[in-house]
Amino acid sequence: MPCALAASQTDIVTPVMQEFDRVFVWQPLISTALCVATVIGIQSKASRATELRREWATRETQLRQLQASELAAGQPMDKGQEATLVAELERLNQEELAARSVFGLMLPRGKAPAAIRMTERHGSGMTEPLMDERQESLALIKAFPYSPDSSFFTCLDEQQQLRLVM
Repeated sequence: MPCALAASQTDIVTPVMQEFDRVFVWQPLISTALCVATVIGIQSKASRATELRREWATRETQLRQLQASELAAGQPMDKGQEATLVAELERLNQEELAARSVFGLMLPRGKAPAAIRMTERHGSGMTEPLMDERQESLALIKAFPYSPDSSFFTCLDEQQQLRLVM
């Protein structure tokens, strides 16, 4: 009788262990494949954004050469050609912003000269700060008075307080 019981227990345990083996073997493989696919996707988006920045730099150089030739010749440049180049720059910027967007997040631009010029002309594409420097300074002044004598500090208007702090 003990042999029959032992045989039935191994019959039950073996299929259960095979099920666990299948789950535990495939989970790391699937997660690794997803991670690799994500990294490859991000790299492809970044390389596409780099290609668009290079194309943007070429168009921007053409625009600058057109403006330089206008200054050198002293004659007005073709406004249609200038408008076409500016529209092309805007289109390339929008495509580059779309290429840098990954899962709702924005990949940063590089530090190459073309990327710096692109950021200067169009902005970074990331969300703008909630406060500018002046508003932030005034908020800090109101939160942390500069002088322990608050009666002196409260009699000044915002411009005078800002000058005191800076």
